[in-house]
Amino acid sequence: MTDPASVEAGVAAAVERFGRLDVFVNNAGLGLVGTVQETQRADWDRLLNVNVTGVFNGCRAAVNQMLRQQPRGGVIVNIASVAGQIGVARRFAYCATKGAVIAMTRELSVDYVKDGIRCNAICPGTVYTPFVEGYVERFHADTKEQTIQELHARQPIGRMGRPEEVADLAVYLATDEAGFMTGSAVVLDGSVELAYGRGGLVVELPVEADADTIEPQYLPGLTDEAATLREALRQPIASPPLRDVVPRGATVGISVCDVTRPFPAQRVLPVLLEELDYLDPAAITIFVATGTHRRCSDAELLQMFGPELLGQLQVEQHDAFDIGRHRSLGTIPETRVAAYVERDFLEQDVRITTGFIEPHFFAGFSGGPKMVAPGLAALETVLELHSAARIGHPQATWGITQGNPVHDGVRAIAELAGVSFNLDVTLNRDHAITNVFAGELFASHAAGCAFARATAMVRVEDPYDVVVTTNSGYPLDQNLYQSVKGMSAAAQIVKPGGTIVIASECSDGLPEHGGYQQLLRQADGPEAFLARLAQPGLATHDQWQVQVQALIQRRARVFVKATGLTAQQLRTAWFEPVDDVAAAVRAALTSAGPKATLAVLPQGPQTIPYVTRQ
Repeated sequence: MTDPASVEAGVAAAVERFGRLDVFVNNAGLGLVGTVQETQRADWDRLLNVNVTGVFNGCRAAVNQMLRQQPRGGVIVNIASVAGQIGVARRFAYCATKGAVIAMTRELSVDYVKDGIRCNAICPGTVYTPFVEGYVERFHADTKEQTIQELHARQPIGRMGRPEEVADLAVYLATDEAGFMTGSAVVLDGSVELAYGRGGLVVELPVEADADTIEPQYLPGLTDEAATLREALRQPIASPPLRDVVPRGATVGISVCDVTRPFPAQRVLPVLLEELDYLDPAAITIFVATGTHRRCSDAELLQMFGPELLGQLQVEQHDAFDIGRHRSLGTIPETRVAAYVERDFLEQDVRITTGFIEPHFFAGFSGGPKMVAPGLAALETVLELHSAARIGHPQATWGITQGNPVHDGVRAIAELAGVSFNLDVTLNRDHAITNVFAGELFASHAAGCAFARATAMVRVEDPYDVVVTTNSGYPLDQNLYQSVKGMSAAAQIVKPGGTIVIASECSDGLPEHGGYQQLLRQADGPEAFLARLAQPGLATHDQWQVQVQALIQRRARVFVKATGLTAQQLRTAWFEPVDDVAAAVRAALTSAGPKATLAVLPQGPQTIPYVTRQ
């Protein structure tokens, strides 16, 4: 693999025999034990030559052939290592070179995806091969059996991997069944990494459970985010270009997500503002659509926008509890409740909404019109949009907008507000932008929802006894209130009477602000709260979140791992606290019986599974 001519000859031989090159696997590699101080320059160069330059030679030869042949395209599978993603003691050179393989895989997938070339990496843990056996024989001959058992025990699953298991994954990645995967680094080490806080959480699930891991289709980030954003603003959906929508001398209000959403404002807003460079910056106001959430702190605003944008533009944070800041647009259709929206936003000559689209647990999808209501709506209006009747409607669920009474009301208010232009993005688990939808509010949002539905919603045949979920990591898992969304995703596929285990960091606590905590304390549990809700007259801040939580807990037991909350706080919130996710899963499986089934949603509500048969 270190000789380019040899690699090219191998590719040529394959083409001569089979007529084309459909699959190329880079599997050659060397290992080395040592810290940076213990690693000799000659050994470092040797590992770079084989593990990095060898993969480069293979990828280059494969890509050249795949571009020459007709039809163009093919699949490249690079064998990396879990050591390329985590630190392994005294494996300095090995970790560095395998990290490079993962980086090359991701970059190559972006460059050639439009040419029909997919490239993925496999990141195995320790695999029991003749190489490992020879290593043990050479360095641990006197304790061979003990050392092999220690290597088995060191793996999360309790044993080393088998070569055929790596081969099976490589075959899968080469087939059309993995046709929507490119740029992925698939870990194969017997464990699962859950999105938890900023750093993730590795969990060793019982191998005998044969868990189904359910994730959204991974999409690589856009090759050039700014260029794609610019194109969307200049060639929008069902709308003139943004520059034609915004006349010279106009005042502009831009609604953006608050800190609880991973909207990449620092990457999106500069491109949008470039298109409006003929305006005085003083004419542009950013409205942080907090809904009924708390205000963002100064540090959070800096995190969201960066110092340059904060210094350039006026930023107003919405306050749903100050009715004087709102103006009535009439009533919400089929109600007597006023549609109150932020007055300053309505008084702008041009009103722009920006957001990101993902499935939402009772509004169908986020983004688009939700950036007006509830984003910039008064509490009275939000209470109607999130009323017990609307939340309890069977259509008020993931992935449904039309006929969903929550989203129907949201769209009606946004239409009354007169949004001039909309810009939505979709994101992958790395928060990279995967697509952009801009233009007329409802047409662009509908296009984005269709895209998100196709990539984030996953069909399963039967419900599960136990479902492990998350709330997609930071910033979405900042508090327990937000974590109800991750529970709701799991509730879609858990059996009645089953168990949900959620890992959500909750660094912001319950939280202390809002009505969520108070409502929990006012009832003895889910059934007591639902009974109270059935009585007329209960309409208060955050009741909708407690309603959804109670309905989930009516269906299944819910265990919560949350570093930011004490066990007592979780019990007060009607949950069962756990420190060890794996132990909780084992106990739940044991309780469910020998044929118990297990599903894992590592990305939480970034994936919305649904059952095709009950």
